[in-house]
Amino acid sequence: SVEVELDASLITWIATCNYPWLIAPTLRSRMREFFIRMPDAEQAIRVAHAVVAAATRDAGVRMARAPDKAFVLALAHLSAREIYQFTGSAIAQAVRQGRGGVAITDLPAEVLRDDSGNEPLTHVH
Repeated sequence: SVEVELDASLITWIATCNYPWLIAPTLRSRMREFFIRMPDAEQAIRVAHAVVAAATRDAGVRMARAPDKAFVLALAHLSAREIYQFTGSAIAQAVRQGRGGVAITDLPAEVLRDDSGNEPLTHVH
């Protein structure tokens, strides 16, 4: 559409998907597949630490105290996207209340409950 010549032979395409079996075999056969397993508990905690740190930095507010270990562990069972979003919401909550740091109490109740919604999550980390 912009009438520019381009040698596309060196372009590398990267695609992601959660359900590769839903991709047409004719398209899938043109790709090299890599399967990434869910992180184990230790890896999930490391991911949570990194994502909470990034979300805290990206929030653009100075916090007197960084989120503590309990806060990070409460989020470690979630996806990176969810951890980032819940951390941002918790920071906003702490700022609205005029506190210098976030706490586990700034997280919504559904984050702290098991899948049935009944019992608070307990962590053995």
